[in-house]
Amino acid sequence: MAGKTTVWHTLVLRLRNGDRWKLLGLLVPGVVVSVLFQLSPTSSSTGAALLIDTVCLLLSITTLLGAAALLVAAEANAAIWTAVACLTSGLLAVGVLATTYAPATSADLRVVGLAVVVLVLTFVGWHRVGLRWTGIRLSATRITVAVLTVAALPVFTFWQETTYLPSQLKVSLSADLSATALEATDGTLHWRVSGSVQNTSEVRASTVISALIACQWASEAERGELSREDRCTPLPQPVRRGWIDGKSELDFSDSVVLDPRTPLLELRFRIAFARGDRLREVTDSERDADPEESGSCSNGKVVELQATSRLRALALEPSFLMFADADGDGDLNYFIAAKSDLRCPVRGDQAREDYYSVAEFGTSWVGWQTAAEGDDPDGTP
Repeated sequence: MAGKTTVWHTLVLRLRNGDRWKLLGLLVPGVVVSVLFQLSPTSSSTGAALLIDTVCLLLSITTLLGAAALLVAAEANAAIWTAVACLTSGLLAVGVLATTYAPATSADLRVVGLAVVVLVLTFVGWHRVGLRWTGIRLSATRITVAVLTVAALPVFTFWQETTYLPSQLKVSLSADLSATALEATDGTLHWRVSGSVQNTSEVRASTVISALIACQWASEAERGELSREDRCTPLPQPVRRGWIDGKSELDFSDSVVLDPRTPLLELRFRIAFARGDRLREVTDSERDADPEESGSCSNGKVVELQATSRLRALALEPSFLMFADADGDGDLNYFIAAKSDLRCPVRGDQAREDYYSVAEFGTSWVGWQTAAEGDDPDGTP
């Protein structure tokens, strides 16, 4: 007990020193940023993101340890711990600010403002302890090394966001469609519709939305003359939100009642997809869009997207994937936007879609009822 009392009394005496309180106050914003980074539940989704998060994790831990050491360090070492904590918190703040300049971002202005404060206090802290910390002798070489060290994190962030990852992680899908005329046990005729989606790339694809439409015509001439609204029926969504691993495929099938008066079947398939390492949903986050988010649209659903790294989760606004009927035709449209822009119809954000590598792919198939069972009817891909 006596030992604990001695330690406590020593700590109180040191904190009574006005300079110690001032130095500790300079580190508070950096400590807050470090704690926020530590509390981020997001996991890194790529090797480059993991490397950046690891560096930032070391910086945040060093900042917290430096602030804690300042409370108990001897007077002679207080300036050293202050300088170390200022350096690491300043580098973390540089990483936060660099992330806000990555493609397709909407910065969290509260965190950005806090990072700016950290940078200002970093230089203030170095100035306050510079006259007492005689262990540092500035030279042109040391200044150059310091500048390159500070610049490394934002340069690497920009490189992996704009050059490395897009070139290494491309998603490519293809699809096949077919249909066979069959007679059911009750004597009715049906088209058995079959299809598959192949992921020909090495990267996992995240499927966003898909559509399959069946149109039945009496002849080729009628197909070119009549409105599709009169002869086309949307089928249930063939491929729902989920994953298609690299070098794999996903099969689907459905059935359409066959009218002998319209023996020509046309299938039209379309799918939207993105990079699976970036477009990741927060588990159980799907909800109905509120009135403000719905705007002029109907049947709105909103899904929150995970950030691809802890640093992005700290510095940027959360992104959301929204599904809604924007045209009033019963079909769902999809939008990706930050929370502040989430109002349907969402204004197109090409940069954000490029970041997630959102793409669409479509194909079609045409065949006649006379195709025999097991044959591959001629079609137009």
